[in-house]
Amino acid sequence: MAEVSIFVILGKNKFELYANMLAARTNCFDFKKLKLSLIIINCWLQIISKLYYYTTYSKVNSLANSYKWFIFQLKIFMFTKIIHSIKLRQLAINMAIMLVSLVFCLLIIEIVYRYQLIDFYKTEKTYLNSSLKDKKNKKKILVFGDSFTASNHSYLSILNDSFPNTQFINSAMPGIGIQEINVIAKNRIKEYQPDLVLVQFYVGNDLLDIKKPINWSTLNLARNCFWLLSNNLYSLRYINYKLGQFKSSIGQSVETELLQNNDSFSVNKMSKREKLLIKADANHYEKSITISADYEERYHVFLNGVDNLLALCKQQNVPLKIIVIPANCQVSNEYKQNLAKCGANFSGKNINDTLYPFINRLSKHFYGKNLEILNPLSAFQHAERTGNDLYYKNDLHLNNTGNGVLARFIGEHLKYRLN
Repeated sequence: MAEVSIFVILGKNKFELYANMLAARTNCFDFKKLKLSLIIINCWLQIISKLYYYTTYSKVNSLANSYKWFIFQLKIFMFTKIIHSIKLRQLAINMAIMLVSLVFCLLIIEIVYRYQLIDFYKTEKTYLNSSLKDKKNKKKILVFGDSFTASNHSYLSILNDSFPNTQFINSAMPGIGIQEINVIAKNRIKEYQPDLVLVQFYVGNDLLDIKKPINWSTLNLARNCFWLLSNNLYSLRYINYKLGQFKSSIGQSVETELLQNNDSFSVNKMSKREKLLIKADANHYEKSITISADYEERYHVFLNGVDNLLALCKQQNVPLKIIVIPANCQVSNEYKQNLAKCGANFSGKNINDTLYPFINRLSKHFYGKNLEILNPLSAFQHAERTGNDLYYKNDLHLNNTGNGVLARFIGEHLKYRLN
């Protein structure tokens, strides 16, 4: 039909000239077949033209509509001829080679990452401990965790000042969970030979770090595919983290700095990452806290991960402590209402109980295994009731007050061991 459109618009002579020029350029234009097709569909074109004429209110409208139709067909014709000019077989081979190469590279990176043949977080470790004073012949505590800990202004800086005879080594990384901690822990313990290992978890999203919530109805194809792959490939999580760092370095992602201030709550200002997780699973806070049926698999992987970490510490003759930071919706109804405004669902289950299922089952699982589990929820709730905001309004991390409360809570549990 496109060929007919050009034939009608340009006329036979000009059309033949155009066709010959295109044939010389693309080497795929069969002019003989084209002329046969023109003869065959000539009658059909006349019928279509008549239909256009009688379905419009006037000749002017008919000619205008026909002209637009012919121009549209002309664009399709040119596009299809360009596509056909590509050697599809060679293109398919090249794409296959690229895909195989990409998969091969990802597998190499995955193996190197899982066995930590390269210290992937050396730069972060150096930066987080750059201001750390070398306290020779003093006790050393090696700390793992996520973004709650991976900062020079976290509770660890307060602990370092509070315990002059103890060195707190920050080995936390933003966005990591129990699986990544198990990957890097062996080399870190061997490197620092600590007197104690302290691991920080966050009940709000640590189970989602194990398995992202795939949702084909609310998330786009790219997001779902990436999360499906990253659920099994740790290297993809690392690459995603590095891309985030790169965006921050060039000023394209400064969300954390903008959100961690004293601004009042706003749905529009709320962390994009948190809103994305809510969009994927609006019930994920409650599901993580209460360990719902569809989160059982995640929690089982989490427990196995802590089991492996405890076995590693026992092998190295190093005691292990765990600190579980509660989600802000457990601490205050205000935070809970703010999350609900962002789309989070809460069915009415009691998530404010100090001995909530995540902690209760963790405590029962490790009962009698020489693993101390620190639960600051009660201390956080008390601080909030006395008028202290512990979390940022538009970001689910602890503010300076919250880090101070957490540091005092941990310090109370460590002072008898360290002094």
